[in-house]
Amino acid sequence: MANSRGSRVNDLSSEMRAVNGLRLDVAIVSFFSDIGRLSGTLSSLADAFRHLQTSLPDTQLTITIVDNTGDHLQRYSVQLKAVLAHVGVHLEIIYSSANLGYGSANNLALNDSASDYVIVLNPDVLLAEDMLLNAVLYLQERPDVALLAPDASDPETGQAQYLHKRYPGALTFASRFLGVRAASRDRAFYEMHTERDAGTPYEPLLVSGCCMILPTSCWRQLGGFAEDFFLYFEDYDLSLRAGMLGRVVALPTLRISHYGGGAGRKGLTHIRLFLRSAVKFFNRYGWQLLSSAQPPSRSSEPASDNSTGR
Repeated sequence: MANSRGSRVNDLSSEMRAVNGLRLDVAIVSFFSDIGRLSGTLSSLADAFRHLQTSLPDTQLTITIVDNTGDHLQRYSVQLKAVLAHVGVHLEIIYSSANLGYGSANNLALNDSASDYVIVLNPDVLLAEDMLLNAVLYLQERPDVALLAPDASDPETGQAQYLHKRYPGALTFASRFLGVRAASRDRAFYEMHTERDAGTPYEPLLVSGCCMILPTSCWRQLGGFAEDFFLYFEDYDLSLRAGMLGRVVALPTLRISHYGGGAGRKGLTHIRLFLRSAVKFFNRYGWQLLSSAQPPSRSSEPASDNSTGR
C-alpha cells in the first residue's frame, strides 16, 4: 500500500513539472460592481494562485478588469491592486469609454492573450483555494477539452446552483420568469439536476459565463464571444461553438461560490436585454417548446466573425 501511495506522489510530481511555467489570463468585466464583492473575488484569486504556486511556482497569473462604466473603479484602483500585490499578480484595469457589453469587454481583455489558458470570471465569484490547480492539471491531462466549467453554490446558503444546462425551450423560460410549476420537471432536465448532484464530471451543452476556463488556442479559434450579444446568451453561444471544437466539461472538483441572480430579479432593463438576446439565440440555433439534449439545428460556421476582436 505504501509503495502505491509513493508511486502516485511521484506521478503527480512528474505531472506538475510538466505543466510548470504556464501562464493564465483572467478577464473580469465590471459595471458598477460592488467593490466589496469584487475585492472578495480578487482575494479568492490570490489565495487560489498562492495554492497553485506551491505546486507550480513558475506559473504566472494576469488579471484584466474592464470597467464598462468608464471611471467607476478609478477611485478603488489602489485598493484593488493591493489585494493582489503580496502574491505577485499583475492587475490591469481598462476604463472603457462606453459600455461594450459583457462579451465585447471580455474580448477586449483576452483576444490578444499570449497565455496558455484564459478564464472568464464574474466580479461576484469566489474561488475555492484548489480551483486553479485542479483546473490546470485536468486540462493538461485532457487536451480534447475545449471548455471547462466549475461546480457552483450560493455563498450565503451553500445551496447548489445549477448553472450548466441542456438546450432550453420557450416553456423552460416561462417557468423561470412566470413561476409555471407545470414546467418544473422540464426545468430540472434543462438544468441537469441529476448530473450535477451525482458529483462526477459531466458534459453539459451550455455552461454559465460566470466562470469559464478555456485553452487559449480554443479561445482564438472561437474568436472569443460573439459580439452581437450585448448581455445574456453570449455564454450559451460560446458553449455551443466550443462544443464543435472539443468537449465541454463541468468538473465538480472545481468549486466556486456565486452571488449572481437571474435577470428577472434585476429589473425591467435586464428582462428586456435577456429577451432580446434570447430571441437572437433561438433564431440562430432553433426554437422549441421544451428543453432537449441538442439544439434543433446547428450552424456549420461560427456564430459571428470576431476576427477583428480588440
